[in-house]
Amino acid sequence: MKISYFALPFLPLIFAGCEGDGGAASDVGPSTFEQVETLDRLKKELEILKWENSRLALKVIKVDGSQLVRDKNTGLWHHDVNRVPFTGRAIETYANGGPKGEASFLNGGHDGMSRFWYESGARKEESQWFDNRRHGFFRRWDDAGKLIESKQFKNGELIEVFVEFR
Repeated sequence: MKISYFALPFLPLIFAGCEGDGGAASDVGPSTFEQVETLDRLKKELEILKWENSRLALKVIKVDGSQLVRDKNTGLWHHDVNRVPFTGRAIETYANGGPKGEASFLNGGHDGMSRFWYESGARKEESQWFDNRRHGFFRRWDDAGKLIESKQFKNGELIEVFVEFR
C-alpha cells in the first residue's frame, strides 16, 4: 500500500507526457486535401505550358536539311544566300518518306537534339547539343539496332564513355 501512495503523486506527470496538443501532425506535411489542390493547380499549369509550347513550335522555322550550307570560315550553318546564321529545325527524309535526320540550330550552331535514322527506319545516331558543342549524351547504333557507342559530353568535352564497339 505504501508504494501506491508513493506513486500516486507522480501519476499526473506520467500522463501529462502522453497528451498531445495536435502540433505533431503538422510536422508531417500538407494534408491530403492540400496535396490534391496542389496537384490540380500543377496540372492546370502544365496544360497552359503545353499550349504555350505548341504555339511557340508553330513559330519555329522548319527547313529541308539538305538546303543548309556550312560556312567554312565560321563553321556556322546557313539556309539562305544572305548568309544569315540559321535558327530553327532542319528535317531530312529518305525517298521512301521515312525520316533521315532532324536537328535544331540556334544562330547557326547546333542547339538541342539531333537524330538520324537508317533508311530501314532504325535509329542511327542521337546527340544533345548546347551552344554548338556536344552537351549531354551521344549514342550510335548499327543497322541491326545494336547500341555500338554511348558517351557523355559536357560543354564539348568527353566526360564518360559507356559503350564503344568498333
